[in-house]
Amino acid sequence: MRRVIAETQWRAVLIALGAMCIASAGRAEQPNWLVISSDLDRKLEIEEGSPDIAGERSGDWIDEGFGYVELEWQSHIRIKARSKVVHTQRMVRLFVTNAGAQQAGTFEILVKTSRSKLFIDRAYLLLPGGLRRAVDPKSIQITDPQEPNFFTDVKNVSVPMSGIIPGSIAYIEFRIERAIDEDPLPWSSLSTLQTSVPILSNEIIVENDRAADWYAWKTNDPELVCESDSDGRLIRRRSETAAVKADPAVRSYYDIIPHLIVAERVSWADYAAPVGRLVESKLDVSEAMTETIERIRSEFASPEERAEEVYRIVANQVRYLGFEHGDSAVVPHAASLT
Repeated sequence: MRRVIAETQWRAVLIALGAMCIASAGRAEQPNWLVISSDLDRKLEIEEGSPDIAGERSGDWIDEGFGYVELEWQSHIRIKARSKVVHTQRMVRLFVTNAGAQQAGTFEILVKTSRSKLFIDRAYLLLPGGLRRAVDPKSIQITDPQEPNFFTDVKNVSVPMSGIIPGSIAYIEFRIERAIDEDPLPWSSLSTLQTSVPILSNEIIVENDRAADWYAWKTNDPELVCESDSDGRLIRRRSETAAVKADPAVRSYYDIIPHLIVAERVSWADYAAPVGRLVESKLDVSEAMTETIERIRSEFASPEERAEEVYRIVANQVRYLGFEHGDSAVVPHAASLT
């Protein structure tokens, strides 16, 4: 009897400890690079007019096989005078079928956490009857990217919309503040202008607090309309964009979809010099490398033969698999480690 009581008490202790662990995990502190607004359902100005557009064309989108469409994308890039770039993104997504809600009911945001800060300012669902439902801040999840977590500071932030029914419209606004002066390479921002569903409106605004020629831009989309206003802001607008056509022969859709790049203007020398310094700082030599060098010197007389043997060794013995996230995308590790 005494043993049964002891085992029962021991199980109770295990259950209690497990419950405490689960509770403490749920109360994990929010990282210092993430700020979630206390009023996520505060109405966005771009909400006006969206329901009317959705009602008029939902039937056509269903017939074309789209479970959801992007009603509006707005990107605002602010190049600040002091070492920062602030990128504000607003997205409006209409769900026309239940399948669309399952496909795209969660917004994914990638953040390079070492020098960036993410602010989720608005995130809510507008139901067909007009009810506005905010995202539960506790449902926002932070995970590693899908690839193995090797040498990366990148995190994935998932913002799920709950209670989606056909006709619902999701609104989200977030900002990423990036400190750029310590980046290993010059700053740039790439915006894609097409996706797997129609985009009704896409607007990109660039404001620059630095010298007028500090940045440059380029696009391969002939339909992207570019202009500037009286305040000196550069505005790029794209009217309705059809969904990219699925093609099993296409290895990467980034090669065929149009895009816009905004980047710090640098000369080739300005770009090559820091890359050279990054590589040179990693040129250490291990004991195994020293032994290989001595063998090559003894077996091969000419520089051409030695170079060919070095190439053969690297090609045959070094296996390279790149998970290019954060600074590790451009900053190599020591040659001895590789």
